[in-house]
Amino acid sequence: MSHGNFLKVTDSLEKFERDLVDRETKEGKDFVAFKTKLYQMYEVKNRSVYEHQAYTMKMDRQSLDSLYGVTQNFVHESALVDRLDQACDTGSLKGKVYQAEFLTPDRALGLFSFTASLIAFKKMTMLSLLLGPVVPVAGIVGTAIYGMGKFN
Repeated sequence: MSHGNFLKVTDSLEKFERDLVDRETKEGKDFVAFKTKLYQMYEVKNRSVYEHQAYTMKMDRQSLDSLYGVTQNFVHESALVDRLDQACDTGSLKGKVYQAEFLTPDRALGLFSFTASLIAFKKMTMLSLLLGPVVPVAGIVGTAIYGMGKFN
C-alpha cells in the first residue's frame, strides 16, 4: 500500500476471491473480513482532512453517552470484582495479612549488630589504642551496615 500498488492488490484479491474462495466456510469468511478491513484501512489512510472530519462527526451524542455509560459500568464492575477478591483473600488468611511479627530472628540479629556497633563507637578511644585507628572504624561501619540490612 505504501508503494501505490493498491489497485493491483485489489485486483488480485478480487480474482482470488472469485476463483478460489468459498464464502460459506470459516476461512472464506475470514478472507472477506480481511479484505474489508484492508479496504477500510486504505480508505482511512487516503482520506482528506475534510472527509475525515465529516466522517468522525457522524457519531451522535447518544452514541457517545452510551459508550461512556458502558465504560463507567465496566470500571465499576472491575472495582467490585477486585474488592470481592481482596475480601476473599483476606478471609482465607484469617487476618494474618495484618499480623506481621515485629521481632523475627533476623531482625533481632540486626538490632543486636547495630547496638554492638553503637557500643563499640562509644568505646572508640580504647579500641583505637588497642588495635589502631583503621580496624575499629572498619569493624564498626561493617557491623552497623550489616545490622541495618538485617533489621530492615
